[in-house]
Amino acid sequence: MFELNPDYGKRDYLLPPGCKDLIDVLKKDEGEKANWKNFFDNYWRLIYETACKAGLADGEAQEVVQEVIVSVAQQMQNFGFDPSKGSFKGWVIHLTRWRSIDKLKKRRGNAG
Repeated sequence: MFELNPDYGKRDYLLPPGCKDLIDVLKKDEGEKANWKNFFDNYWRLIYETACKAGLADGEAQEVVQEVIVSVAQQMQNFGFDPSKGSFKGWVIHLTRWRSIDKLKKRRGNAG
């Protein structure tokens, strides 16, 4: 996987530096690989660590990273950033938690 920007965890913003611009670019240039790579580089570790904290194993957490990235891509055209409703980062975390819960339910269903 790619290395997360080392300054990312030190920032206390609603969005990583340039993320509002990144959201706008992702919405306009949906197929532009470099923009999605930038998004992935800035968010994969947050998604992965959130999934692991939810109790998922490494492989499951990696699947969640993929599923959340795909979900964001599918929803990006209709995404409207409104800071009064929460942060983009918070939205990504919520998506991650929902996917993690789905994985845990699936695991629990397979165990019984």
